Amino acid sequence: MKIKTTKGIKLYYKEQAKKFGTDKRSTISDINTRNLEIEALLKYIENNKDVLEIGCGNGYTAKVIAEKKKINLTAIDFSEDLIKLAKKQIIKGSISKVTFNIGDATNLKFPDNSFDVVFTERCLINLITWNHQKKALSEIFRVLKSRGVLILLEAFSDGWENLNKTRAEFGLKAIPQSPHNTFFEKEKVINFFTNKLEFLKEDNFLSTYHFGSRVLYPILLKATTNKEPEYNSPFSAFFAKMMPYGNYSSVGIMIFKKI
Repeated sequence: MKIKTTKGIKLYYKEQAKKFGTDKRSTISDINTRNLEIEALLKYIENNKDVLEIGCGNGYTAKVIAEKKKINLTAIDFSEDLIKLAKKQIIKGSISKVTFNIGDATNLKFPDNSFDVVFTERCLINLITWNHQKKALSEIFRVLKSRGVLILLEAFSDGWENLNKTRAEFGLKAIPQSPHNTFFEKEKVINFFTNKLEFLKEDNFLSTYHFGSRVLYPILLKATTNKEPEYNSPFSAFFAKMMPYGNYSSVGIMIFKKI
């Protein structure tokens, strides 16, 4: 059952804030996924840029990026509880200026052409409809500078479908979308940005890891112990070190540049 109201989604993240505090598992219990997401983002964020993170959660990702990149980072989230936690983050060794604020992805309080880079990390999938998502994408276009880059790290339906088709071949149940999520269709996003943003590439950086941890690992457990998978296991961690291949993860990156 989907959480189809903004109030319901905000309550969900209030519970996440209470449960995890400033821990890296907030919003994603799979530590390998979180680590790989940050590694992927760091590849595309250049030094000496004005950067906006939309949906910063408890600030963990912003903290790590601020330690690795010399940027002016503005990070926003619609959850007051998560922003309170983000503001408590001690950014050790930070070479960046970082600001945390409450913000709405569909109504960004920034002037036009404010940022060189805008990135998300599984944020816009929390908007309840495609129409809401389009409002957020329009706002991102507005605040991006000319030749600015959008790093859209979100969940997409094609990789999710490929993963579940493979699981079905071995009698594994489909992995559902989280009740508070609405996955993107890549073609819709590309078409929406026609004559606005140039689509540069996609990066299915989690494909091999999710194939190993969501397909091979459950198959072996089912055949040997009948236990449920633990995705932070040493077996799963092995696949986190391998090069990505194919498209077997719901989570990926789409890169756009403002025309």
